[in-house]
Amino acid sequence: MYFMLKLLLLIVLGRKYLILVNLLCVCSFAFPQQKLPHYKWVSLGPFETPISAVDSGVWTANGIGWIEHVVPGNKKEKRLYAGSNVGGMFVSKNAGKTWKFRFDVDKVCGVWDIAVDLKNKKRLWVATATNTWDNKWGHGILYSKNGGKKWRATGLTFNPTDKTPMYCIEQSSVNSELFYACSATDIYKSADKTKAWKKVYDRDAKARVNFRHLNIHNMEPNKVIVSGASLMTSMDGGQSWKAHQGKFTFQKYNNKKDSLPSRYAYALNPQNNNQIMVVYSYKRVNYIDRSDDFGLTWYNVLRNRDFDRVDINHAEIVWHPTDSNQVVVGSVRLYKSTDQGESFDLVSEPVWKSPQFMHDDIRSLMYTSNGHLLVGNDGGVSVSKDAAQTWIGLNGYGLQATQFYDIAVDNGRVVGGCQDLSSMIYKNNVWHNTSTIYGDGGMNLIQGEDVYVMQNGMRLRKGNFSNKSWEVIYTPYRPNRFKYPFVFSPRNTDKIWAADHDIWELQARKNWINLTKEVPHGFTKIVALDVSDNDSNIVYFAKDQPTWNSSENGLVGKLYKGKRMGDGYEWNDITNALPILAWREITSVVSNPTYSDEVYVTLYGFDDGNQRHRVYRSVDGGQTWTNYSEGLPNLNALKMILVGESKHQLLATDEGVYYRSAYAGDWLKLDGDMPNAHVIDIEFDAYDNSVYAATFGNGVWKLDFSSFLE
Repeated sequence: MYFMLKLLLLIVLGRKYLILVNLLCVCSFAFPQQKLPHYKWVSLGPFETPISAVDSGVWTANGIGWIEHVVPGNKKEKRLYAGSNVGGMFVSKNAGKTWKFRFDVDKVCGVWDIAVDLKNKKRLWVATATNTWDNKWGHGILYSKNGGKKWRATGLTFNPTDKTPMYCIEQSSVNSELFYACSATDIYKSADKTKAWKKVYDRDAKARVNFRHLNIHNMEPNKVIVSGASLMTSMDGGQSWKAHQGKFTFQKYNNKKDSLPSRYAYALNPQNNNQIMVVYSYKRVNYIDRSDDFGLTWYNVLRNRDFDRVDINHAEIVWHPTDSNQVVVGSVRLYKSTDQGESFDLVSEPVWKSPQFMHDDIRSLMYTSNGHLLVGNDGGVSVSKDAAQTWIGLNGYGLQATQFYDIAVDNGRVVGGCQDLSSMIYKNNVWHNTSTIYGDGGMNLIQGEDVYVMQNGMRLRKGNFSNKSWEVIYTPYRPNRFKYPFVFSPRNTDKIWAADHDIWELQARKNWINLTKEVPHGFTKIVALDVSDNDSNIVYFAKDQPTWNSSENGLVGKLYKGKRMGDGYEWNDITNALPILAWREITSVVSNPTYSDEVYVTLYGFDDGNQRHRVYRSVDGGQTWTNYSEGLPNLNALKMILVGESKHQLLATDEGVYYRSAYAGDWLKLDGDMPNAHVIDIEFDAYDNSVYAATFGNGVWKLDFSSFLE
């Protein structure tokens, strides 16, 4: 009936009155939605390392995704547990040939550390954290008694609003009831197998710690060591702690001006845990200091540039379990010493099909009890069984840990930019990696057979679905981030719009025009952009960060509406109409494709109390706004799209996809077979009426949306 009414009024009264009917229908028929059925999300993968665009001998970022921690579940190393920093945990029962997702918990979170019970290899404890950009939260320490099939909370539990990611969980090899765990700032102890916890270190406000590693002495459980931006030990079971970096060698060269080391990584000699090696970098020089008495005294072993610098993101060191001469350092790549750390040789490289091929950025590094080196990195899992001479990739089918920043879809094909995996192309049900483009992917566009991708936050390349060659297109800007507006020009799809502090239009290969040069940008960057489908002359854009900037007219500098005037645009600052922007950052802007004055913004940040501020809606072009967040969780709203004019509304969040009918009063989760995932992008493909959800840690998922459109 509604559609017949629209058609009749359009014929009889014209477009002006149809707009009024649109608004009345949207505003007048809101009612609570019924619970949505269980929909079948279909995983598109990638399920294993994609097909490479190169044969061999070329640096490549090809892989499956960031694995923060990997540990064997038994001595034969058939059972493996791998934790993604955002995407949960995976289990392999056949040494990495195949994997299964084993983290069906009620909240999305990453797994940063895994402790396997000494007596039962199916009993697991995991330290949970979601740690992307400035997203930092966790759900504490979780426990499973059946290899990850089911999970429950322990006595150390947090909510996202607590903003407490947990980075380490350690069980004593002497007393199986004794556990320690750490967040970035605090250390906790449990004496009853994680049922109850006591905080044994509470960071002083001035202390610079940022913990990432923790171990319990393998013979004397009262001795504990922890490190991050500080290295500390306890000799009395956590009652007192002593920092050691004041004794390290770099202090001889400390000019009190340069930044201090951002991370100290240590290794305990498995044959004598009183022997400690600590590796760090200062002023781009690498240091290894050593103690033979659990930190009472220190001496220097190495000071040179033999390996890539270690930093907050890449710092690992291990000691061989039976040969104390062998030490391995993980930074961007792996380096091995056979003389107790006095010198190192490179033992990994990102050269495709090289015997020493391994993806860059070492996140997890350990010697197994069999003397094998097991590594987690930004490309997945690798192992060496021949003293790091060659590496075997363990990215078997099912390790679906790819972190997408953005996708573009067209006719069932997908192009996606990934964290440290370059860009990927999905066609004919197969994933291909743009292997000649090294580093991070970013934003993407599809135009027929042509593909545009952003690389490393600064380079624009043009190729096509053959994935054979990629032309570099000069850009006048360097946003140095991987997710920012990137669209075709509303008036000419042969031209591209891209944004950093300003919106730029590509006229020709090297000719860019600044469309917002009259808008003051300061230090903020454009994070959201909407070009009206209804009126190509109307544009909305938003800038990052909350704003406290004010003028005599109130808040300014965050949200703009533009109208094309001749060859340029006239921009109107509409920030002050939405006061919540003083405390929130906009993540996306979208307008009704048939009525440009109906516009929505999605917001980033946690809320205090029960009221949610995730989506706001305006029906008068941004002059007034209403909260449109009913039913949403207290997590970030990342992107909103409208399907079927604005009748169907879809929202990507930190906890999956939410749906709202334009005539309903609240949002409901679009539940299904997709795990609780950090959905960072969402797209609709009219080719087959499908919704595509790109996750940061669990690949790409697809939902047939046809039943909604009937």
